Amino acid sequence: MTNSKRNHVVIPFNKSSMTLGEVERVVGTLEAIIVRWHSVEAKRQAELKADGFSESYEEMVDEFFWDVNGQIQQISTWKVEEGKKND
Repeated sequence: MTNSKRNHVVIPFNKSSMTLGEVERVVGTLEAIIVRWHSVEAKRQAELKADGFSESYEEMVDEFFWDVNGQIQQISTWKVEEGKKND
């Protein structure tokens, strides 16, 4: 989930009540997000080096945040489903 600031990602959990497995899953997702960002940044740097500017940077950033939102939604959906199983 993202809030009104484009580059501010909100993790929608009360981290103090998470189990170790939940923390592990979230950390794995955050790791994937960081790896994805590094690939976007590497592509931008390559474009800057080749052309002196990065024409597709805005598109890459938008795609990155679309992916981040999708990954967070997967965790949120998983958390909701786990809660239903425990009811």
